[in-house]
Amino acid sequence: WSPTDTFEIDWIQIELPESEGHWNPWSQECTNPYSCPIDPADMVGNDWLQYKLNLSTTDRTTTPSVHSVTFSDGYESSGTYTSSETAFTKSRNLLTFNADTVTPTGTDIDFSYSLDRGNTWQPINPGDTFPKGANLAKYFKWKATLTTNSATTTPVINSVSIDTTAHQNTITTSVATQAERLEAQGKQEEADTLKDKRGGGSNGRPSDREIKQELVTILEKTVSIIKRIKEIEAGE
Repeated sequence: WSPTDTFEIDWIQIELPESEGHWNPWSQECTNPYSCPIDPADMVGNDWLQYKLNLSTTDRTTTPSVHSVTFSDGYESSGTYTSSETAFTKSRNLLTFNADTVTPTGTDIDFSYSLDRGNTWQPINPGDTFPKGANLAKYFKWKATLTTNSATTTPVINSVSIDTTAHQNTITTSVATQAERLEAQGKQEEADTLKDKRGGGSNGRPSDREIKQELVTILEKTVSIIKRIKEIEAGE
């Protein structure tokens, strides 16, 4: 064979399945919204594959649509989804990560999050609060790795959300920090007043002022008791 050789096609025959007598009965309806496994035994001796979609709606103003249908050999045992970036208008210092998921037997979903636009990632579970340490959340992205060991079962993520979290320890720590700053400025009375308004010092402990007042009360009662004892002894 050389570039100068030629050949002629006299006719082309294309074989198509007949409309009747060729197709097998339809399979049972697939109820998995993500993938429909095909039994390899059904493909033996068959050269063609036909599929059917049933679309329905109860709303006259909208209709379901199918963007694509693909066929693949085998299944993906794992896959990763990365969300788009969320930018907060104000820095958040404590958030709660929520996820509504379905993980049938043999499947799993691992979540992680990033506060630096995807440069680094930290693991997180639904219900966990973040960020850890002194970091502030200004940019947020989450990532999910989905795994399965079955060709017919897949994990599902229905929704992901984040909520601001009211946490008493955050308030207490903030008050304690303000009090420490006042003490460092020599404003001890203002620091004690701030602690008293919040029910004590850091971690809910009594403030120094409260302790001193309690000691004075105890001493006054002790002096009164001793004085009374001396009066009784003198009367005898």
